[in-house]
Amino acid sequence: QHRSRLEPQLRRDWLCHSKCLWIRRTALLAQLNHKQETDEALLWDSCRVSLGSHEFFIQKATGWVLREYSKTSPDRVHGFLKRHGTEMSGLTYREASKHLKKSGYPV
Repeated sequence: QHRSRLEPQLRRDWLCHSKCLWIRRTALLAQLNHKQETDEALLWDSCRVSLGSHEFFIQKATGWVLREYSKTSPDRVHGFLKRHGTEMSGLTYREASKHLKKSGYPV
């Protein structure tokens, strides 16, 4: 697969720290629908770097990807929200916690 051809650290550095918001958004959205095959290192790095963003499209994408991953790994996403929830925009937190709330997690 193309995803695995890039050196993992180089990929994370380039995608997560790009000055271009569309590349950062793509780094987030590329994690959608991989379920158990999600590159967690890229997911967590992308989300952490995005936490302080004031860009709507980054905030929404961060929440979206966390919400979708919570369907596969709710404990991991819940832990991420507990550690970083206060650093997130309200939009990101609401999006990220939707599925967890429905599943009975305290959010």
